[in-house]
Amino acid sequence: MLLNNLVENEKLVHFLEKYGDTSPKMQVLLFWGRHPRAKFTLDCIADALDARRLDLKEAVETLVNEGIIEVQQSDNGVKWYSVNQKRRDYLEALTNLEWSEIRYWKDYCSQRLVATCS
Repeated sequence: MLLNNLVENEKLVHFLEKYGDTSPKMQVLLFWGRHPRAKFTLDCIADALDARRLDLKEAVETLVNEGIIEVQQSDNGVKWYSVNQKRRDYLEALTNLEWSEIRYWKDYCSQRLVATCS
């Protein structure tokens, strides 16, 4: 059991390193970790996260291009975003993270952003 948890944790860490490498992307991943089977518009996500739409748009579009999130456009032109079913397990696993682990990833993203801007 412990070995399975270690393997799963290692997979989750790799997933976060690859796809949660900016603060907005991490926010979006954690958001969908809480709502892995739902569909949202970008405005809904921005309101829920109390974040700038522009920052989230870039993060969501990047996650769409990376195959984590899918987009569907309705007949009236509204874009609905949802989790790719093949990636849902990773996002659901995020809900099992402790607050300290989430804070670590947020700090990690912030440090990467500062290092990139330097």
